[in-house]
This record gives sequence, structure tokens and C-alpha cells, in this order.
Amino acid sequence: MNQDGSISIVMAIFIAVSMIITFALTNMAVFLNDRVRAHNAADASALAAAHALAMFDQDPCSVAKEIAKRNRVELTGCYVGDSYIEVIVEIASRFSITAESRAEVG
Repeated sequence: MNQDGSISIVMAIFIAVSMIITFALTNMAVFLNDRVRAHNAADASALAAAHALAMFDQDPCSVAKEIAKRNRVELTGCYVGDSYIEVIVEIASRFSITAESRAEVG
């Protein structure tokens, strides 16, 4: 039985599987990084909003929106209660997946 070239088929399959795994892991890493960025931006926006309200008597939601914009995320919600401020931010990740994070100060 002639098996010349059979190693080429095995290597082609191995390379294809390796590429698929690498692609999946890279996309997962990008999404996790975006999730961390969204969390950090939500924290920064909430803290800045609370500081603006307490120290400067400014509109906390406009300050939160500006901080979110500087962090390249979108502020999708800002709620000011009697004793708290909550912000919600989103970042568009690859393939129409969004990473959302919430932060509350108070």
C-alpha cells in the first residue's frame, strides 16, 4: 500500500485545527479585555460623577458621559438617587458582541 503524502494530510488537518483554536482564543482574549475596559470605565465614570455632584454641584451624568467618552466607551445609563449614583457603560467588541458594566457609588 502506497502511503506517500499521508503525512501532508495529517499536517494540513493539524494546521487547520491550530488556526481555529488560535482564532477562538484570540477573540476570547479581546472580549475579556473589552470587559475589563468597560468595568474600569464604569468605575471611573461613577467616581467622577459622585465627585462632581459633591464638590462642584455639577450635573453628575454629563460628567460621567465625558469620562466614559474619554475611555472610549458609551454611557448607556446614569441614575442619580438620594444617596447613590449608578452608571452603565457598553463597549462594542468584535462580531457585534457588547461588553456591559455597571458601577454604583454611594
